Amino acid sequence: MTERGGAGSITVFFALLLTLVLAVICTAVEAARAAALSYLTAQAQEAALESVFAAYYLPLWERYHLLFMADGPGLIDDAEAGMSRYGDSELFSFRAESVQVLETVTAVDEGGRPFLEEICLDMEQHSTERWIPGSAGLQNQMKRIRNAELDVEYLLDHTQSEEWKTAERQDSPEEGEQQTEGRETEKMELEGSAMAAAFGDFREWKNQKILGLVLEDPGCISEAVCPGESGPSGRVEGAALSWNLAQKMAAVRYMAEHFGCWENQQEGSVLSYELEYVAGGQKTDRENLADTAEKILGIRIGADFLYLLTDQEKMLEAELWAGVIWGLTGMTIPRTLIARVIMGGWAAAEAVHDTRRLFAGETVPLMKSGGDWKISLKEAPALLMGMSSGPGLETGKNGGKEKTEEYADPDREQWNYQSYLYLLLLLEDLQTLLFRAMDVIEWNLRTEDRGFFAENCLSYAELETTFRAGRYRFTKRAAYGYQPS
Repeated sequence: MTERGGAGSITVFFALLLTLVLAVICTAVEAARAAALSYLTAQAQEAALESVFAAYYLPLWERYHLLFMADGPGLIDDAEAGMSRYGDSELFSFRAESVQVLETVTAVDEGGRPFLEEICLDMEQHSTERWIPGSAGLQNQMKRIRNAELDVEYLLDHTQSEEWKTAERQDSPEEGEQQTEGRETEKMELEGSAMAAAFGDFREWKNQKILGLVLEDPGCISEAVCPGESGPSGRVEGAALSWNLAQKMAAVRYMAEHFGCWENQQEGSVLSYELEYVAGGQKTDRENLADTAEKILGIRIGADFLYLLTDQEKMLEAELWAGVIWGLTGMTIPRTLIARVIMGGWAAAEAVHDTRRLFAGETVPLMKSGGDWKISLKEAPALLMGMSSGPGLETGKNGGKEKTEEYADPDREQWNYQSYLYLLLLLEDLQTLLFRAMDVIEWNLRTEDRGFFAENCLSYAELETTFRAGRYRFTKRAAYGYQPS
């Protein structure tokens, strides 16, 4: 009888082999399921974060063309709510155990850089035509004008000396002294004394009553006041912002398009003179307008003084009157210095006339030529003291004057009030401008939404989420931002 000791071995072998094959297959399936869960959790987190940023703040976009998600404190809750819509499948079930914010970037971070980047993107997509005349060489021109303005301030400092004030108070010669010969000499003496007094009092008068000096009716000025709560410029102390000239030009142009000013007020705004606030940062419309008027007047004084230094005829006239004042008052101040003081006062009078024209809606070239000069030296004292409007001006609407005459060269680029205002903005620090602009935006939007704050406006966020999927735990990171990297 033959032995069959190997019976059933093939069956056992295949049974063991099948077990191994099934183990490999099940392991592969589970690995695929784990990989799918890892992918789905990452997708869920990214989709949730994108959906959060898709809910950008519509009022900010519609009014100012700025793209920010305005609910920074609610970021985690919004992201968890978005992720809860995923992971309900029986085979691929998962849930978010915890969400942690690794990094956020708001409009006020990095010195306002995200805000600036949004502005630059808007200007690239909605560029406008040339908005300020004479851009070429503007920086060098402004340096010369600023230096000339300082020179005039220095000259007018001499009018505060006791000797000058004593000379102002001197009357015509006392009885017994040599009498002046002829009415013309007497007239020159009176005009010379008035000129000395006007130039001596101009600085104090300008500082105290600048709006009365440049407006026919200061009563028409808006009395709006900044809200009691501080804006971002008063709440946030950010890092220094680095910027280039192109970015600054884009920022100023953006503000010019979206903010109101004296000539072009915006409806539904807390402040009537928003650009003036950005340039000055004062608490009321009246203070901001006065600050702007004083700065424009300073620019015009410097520019007009520079012109006088090139006009030999007017320099000789100033020296003639310096001789009259020097001879009739007995000053020991050098006659050449008196002549320069007279030129400074004359430039100031012309600058007052220029500023009045700008506030009336007319144009004044930044650098003048001979035909542009309007005020005679004899008219200067009365104009400085607010007793005269100067030639060619009559009362008009909005407390200004109607346009009655043109400057000499119609082909030359002219500057209006807004051009000078934009120039003032360009002369300010960009970071200061950005935060004041955020003040304006926040105050306006908070009239409808008291929960809106610039610090809550997100442009970028990075999250880390821990997911639980059965016995698996996955930790995923996701980031999203509006600005391109």
